[in-house]
Amino acid sequence: MGYTSYDKKDLMILLRHEAGHAFNYAYELYYEPEWRDIYGDFFTTYPTNFRFKFNPFSRTYVKSQGDPKYYAQAHPDEDFAETLRRMAYPAIELEKRL
Repeated sequence: MGYTSYDKKDLMILLRHEAGHAFNYAYELYYEPEWRDIYGDFFTTYPTNFRFKFNPFSRTYVKSQGDPKYYAQAHPDEDFAETLRRMAYPAIELEKRL
C-alpha cells in the first residue's frame, strides 16, 4: 500500500481501517476501562516518524493487511482500528485467501 496511489484492494483496506477510527471516536470507546485493558492508553504519544520496535511473532496484536504489516503495534488506536477492520470483514478476507 503506497501513499500516492491505491488499487481497489488497498483502498478498501484503508477505508475499513479508517472506519475503525471513526467508530472509536464517534462513541469515544477509548474512555472505556475495558478498551484500555485490551488496547492500552489511547493518550499515549505516537512514535516519532512511526519508528517503533515491533514483534513479528506477537500474538497480542492483529497483523495488518497492508504495509507496514505490524502497524497495529504502533499505538493503541491503530491496534483498535486494525482489529475492528479484521473483525468486521473476516468473510471477505478469508474468501480471497481461498
